[in-house]
Amino acid sequence: MSRYSTREKMIVLLAIIIMSGLSIHALLIEPYQNRMTNLSEQLQQANGDLQWMKTMLHRLPARGENQTQKSFDGSLANLINKSVRQQKLNTFLTQMTPRGDDEIRVRFSAIPFEQLIRFVAIVNDEGLNVKDLRINAADSPGQVDSSLVLNKG
Repeated sequence: MSRYSTREKMIVLLAIIIMSGLSIHALLIEPYQNRMTNLSEQLQQANGDLQWMKTMLHRLPARGENQTQKSFDGSLANLINKSVRQQKLNTFLTQMTPRGDDEIRVRFSAIPFEQLIRFVAIVNDEGLNVKDLRINAADSPGQVDSSLVLNKG
């Protein structure tokens, strides 16, 4: 390096500093800023969802409110079949597995979320309780894959 002039050494040193700065920006700062932007957008979406849920809260029955709930005496499979047919959900029903006399597992694929919630509300009004409900997003927006376990109330 001694054969280079002072000017050339300064140019190389300046180039190293600039390249180091650009590398730090490209490898550390920019990915961090992108992640922060994504998290901010997710937080905004979650806050929007929360506000929507708060506006829909008045539609839920009050806790402890006297509800006249039927108690169902009969085959769970028959009740589920009847409810599925009435609501035209046959194409979404993928599995129905009785678990003894008092419990049944029902699986739906690519069912519109609103129709799933309506189905749950109707079978609940018929005297069945939801023991377990699992919902996963399906490929299309607004549709879900779900598995629910219902039992006699």
